[in-house]
Amino acid sequence: SMGGLVTSLAGDANLDFGPTGSMVLDKGLLTTMRNHQWYLDKFRHIQ
Repeated sequence: SMGGLVTSLAGDANLDFGPTGSMVLDKGLLTTMRNHQWYLDKFRHIQ
């Protein structure tokens, strides 16, 4: 692990990409190494 963060663009932090998960991210995915909240605030409003 490199210490980054992964959330949906809606801000959902409980993402399950396991073998039994059936998650569909139709609004996007944000991964960052730093300043995650800043980027989330900027991209959250893009539809």
